[in-house]
Amino acid sequence: MNNFPEKDWKRLRSIQKDKLALVCGRILDETGKISQEREGGEHQAFLNLWTKINQGNSQVAELFDDIRRSTALQKLIAWKMLGLLSDEELAFFTEETQATIRQVEHRLR
Repeated sequence: MNNFPEKDWKRLRSIQKDKLALVCGRILDETGKISQEREGGEHQAFLNLWTKINQGNSQVAELFDDIRRSTALQKLIAWKMLGLLSDEELAFFTEETQATIRQVEHRLR
């Protein structure tokens, strides 16, 4: 779908900050657990923390950087696949967008 509907674009933009906060919260929870448990000692915990932060940074970049109408559908699909976009939230998008996301989700699962 090259012509992402205006209604869907506005909806995506209205939930973008909440989705970013959700992802960041997940990453912070994971890093907090690593920091608190310190499995393998302090140095290993530091290395694990560093790895998780870098992975989290990459994930945030992939999910939220350069959101444009031309990439909006891809971002929504990724959000849906990662559990950031519920079926209830998806229902606020146009039927066309919903159908496309469900088709891709079905193929990838």
